This record gives sequence, structure tokens and C-alpha cells, in this order.
Amino acid sequence: MLFGEYKGNLKPLTYESYIVLLKKSEMESNKGLSAIISDSPKKYFESRSNTFIIVLYSKKMNAIIYDDANTAFIDKIIKLNKNEDVPDLKSFVN
Repeated sequence: MLFGEYKGNLKPLTYESYIVLLKKSEMESNKGLSAIISDSPKKYFESRSNTFIIVLYSKKMNAIIYDDANTAFIDKIIKLNKNEDVPDLKSFVN
């Protein structure tokens, strides 16, 4: 997913600008995604020149969700145990 000013270099993309772009480009297939991401109680976002990675904690699922923008689907879902503390989300990024 490469947008206008970020085409060819996603490094300057921030979490906030990603949410704005998601809202602007909302389609039926991703309707409400920006709200779901924004509502996540814990999140980590990292941009690189050719991709960005977002790691979220879903309280509803009690799981960590890892997504690299270079792939078409969510890359990992890690279910936490009932009373397990949410780990540092940055630790899921290589």
C-alpha cells in the first residue's frame, strides 16, 4: 500500500498519517478498519523505506496481531493466556 507522497519511500509515514490515509481511502473491504486500529489499547507502528509494520493488542481477542504491509494478509495472531501480561509490542518486530 503506497500512497502519493510516500510512494517509493514509506520511512516518513507515521501512525497518525497512516490512520488519516486509511480513512481517506476506505473501501467496502476495509470499512471500519481505522476505527478498530485506533481503538486498540496498545499498538506499535514502525515504518521502513519499503513497508510499514503495525502490531496491535486486541482486548476482545486477548491476542497480539502483527501485520507487515508487504503481505496481503495478517502475518501473525498470537493468543495470550487469560491472565498473561501484554508483552512489549516492539519485541515482535525484527
